[in-house]
Amino acid sequence: MGEAEDVLDGVRKVFRRRYVTARGPDNLLTFCEILQEKPFSFRFTTLDDTPPDVLFLGEGIRKRKLDCDTSCFLALDSAEPLELPVYLAKTVFDDKEGSAEHRYLVWKNKDGTHLNFHPNWGRFSSDEELAGSLTRTEIESGIYMKPLERSGVFSDVIDNIGWYYLYIKKDYHEAEKILRKATELDGKNMKAYFMLHDALRLQGREKEAFDALQYSTAYGRQSYIKEYSKVLSNGIPSTHKANLL
Repeated sequence: MGEAEDVLDGVRKVFRRRYVTARGPDNLLTFCEILQEKPFSFRFTTLDDTPPDVLFLGEGIRKRKLDCDTSCFLALDSAEPLELPVYLAKTVFDDKEGSAEHRYLVWKNKDGTHLNFHPNWGRFSSDEELAGSLTRTEIESGIYMKPLERSGVFSDVIDNIGWYYLYIKKDYHEAEKILRKATELDGKNMKAYFMLHDALRLQGREKEAFDALQYSTAYGRQSYIKEYSKVLSNGIPSTHKANLL
């Protein structure tokens, strides 16, 4: 992690130097400019062009590529020393092809309002844009769009590693251990529960897998419960795969 620590320290120092209190949340735009400038020269990626080898911060820094997760982690690292009102949040885009999860930053204003910022998009967005196909009730309930406490942030980092072991390395036993840790840190991490059900199912532990799936209803919706009930009754392997932005 030597190189990663040097880069994090460098970004932190430049951001502190260029931070302007009067600019408020617009300082996040400055942060994105810093990442793309020399000597850092990062490129931002999205769902369509994020290979598995840059899902982790160390690899992302080494290859100068940042996705939604890793760009948020760098921003939080630079914002924390300045005590900025910035928090990590996540949302789920749900469409006919399945669900995709996206992490972003929330700047909380003193008047109770907030702004959503996406480092890898380089811009702000409204709640409505993030909602995708979600209903107003789902947005206001915070089930799909929620700020994460510190333990939730760690849980998100860990479930990302679980995703790698589950779907890339196909080490289901190791994925199970990692994903259980993620659910311990954040009992409302529905994606971790959903992936845990896949890790258990692929080990032939169908009953435990179904129990884990029931915890994930806020992530996968009731339709997945019905789908998986058919899987159990028909003995057909599930084909659902969680995706990450």
